[in-house]
This record gives sequence, structure tokens and C-alpha cells, in this order.
Amino acid sequence: MINKSEDLSFITDENGKETPIQVLEEFDRSENGKRFVIYSDIADSTEQEVERQFYVAEIVTLDDGSMELQEIEDEDDMAFCQAKFDSIVEEIMSLSLGDGEIDEDEEEETIVN
Repeated sequence: MINKSEDLSFITDENGKETPIQVLEEFDRSENGKRFVIYSDIADSTEQEVERQFYVAEIVTLDDGSMELQEIEDEDDMAFCQAKFDSIVEEIMSLSLGDGEIDEDEEEETIVN
């Protein structure tokens, strides 16, 4: 389950334990109407940024109105999410480099499903 406040989002597991997360992006896939999220555990942010892991999941709204994260099983959906993540990284890199070009020495990152 996802719980949102003004500043933080949390994932609540089946035992009721809340884990704070940083949401990088929430987005829809118009082809099938599914909603996805790319996020990172806030605990990861204390480590070096190079080691930070990002995760992707489908956001599913339950009958009671609460939201739940589910693993992405469809390969087309996963490819769509990876492309979205790549475009976000490219945009961030172009802003941080200031000249709009990506440093080819940078390692390509992937999201963890």
C-alpha cells in the first residue's frame, strides 16, 4: 500500500511496517491505462548516489480506494518504464552537465523491478 503525506510517501508491507520512499516519477501508459511509479528507498539516499537503486512498480487502486504497488510482469510495460527512466536520467544528466550532452563515460543505469 502507498501512503502519501505532503512531504513523504511510504510503502506499507503486509505486516504494517512503513518504509519511506522518494518518488522519482509517477506516469500513465496511455496504450493500456496502467499507472506506474519509479521510486527509491529513502534509506538508499544516505549511500553514494552512484549506488542508489531505483525500483518500478504498477500502481493499482483497490476496491477500498487505497493504492497498492504490484510487480510489473508484462515485458512491454517494463520496456515502457525503462524508456521513461532512461529519458529522466538523460534529462537530469543534460541539466547537470550544462551543455545538453551526456558524458559517454557515465554508466547506464537500470531500474529494478
